[in-house]
Amino acid sequence: MVRRDGGLTLHPDPHAKTKGPKNLGKDRVAKFKQKCGAVLAQLDIPTSVYAATGRDLYRKPRAGMWDEVCEDYDIAPGEVDRERSVFVGDAGGRTAVLVQGGGSSGGGGGGSNAKKPAVAKDFSCSDRNFAHNVGVSYQTPEEYFLGEAPREFHRQRQR
Repeated sequence: MVRRDGGLTLHPDPHAKTKGPKNLGKDRVAKFKQKCGAVLAQLDIPTSVYAATGRDLYRKPRAGMWDEVCEDYDIAPGEVDRERSVFVGDAGGRTAVLVQGGGSSGGGGGGSNAKKPAVAKDFSCSDRNFAHNVGVSYQTPEEYFLGEAPREFHRQRQR
């Protein structure tokens, strides 16, 4: 973890392909900056926020943002203890899972055709792929914070 005074600097990607009005990207960045600023003011702790605003080398799973943070904080490539570092994120490519012993949520009916509740699949594998690309281990929030066992995952190809 980088522990230094932080700030918030976001700029819309001028090359980003956007749908709708031209200033939509600027509006979204402005709203995001306002929300982050409000949360960080309440937390009152030094924090740096890096956010990819386009589909470029800074967007996960690419390592551009990692390189940028290291450069901004004068962290040499060998200075990061990658063996003991872990990236925690919810985009791990986990597959959907049926919960054992589940049944229909309504009264009556059921039987062998009853739907079992499921844990949904992850929307992406970008966090797991990012960790792989920068050479650190990866865990989901459930694994890291709750000690849950890893779920089966499918490594998706990222654009």
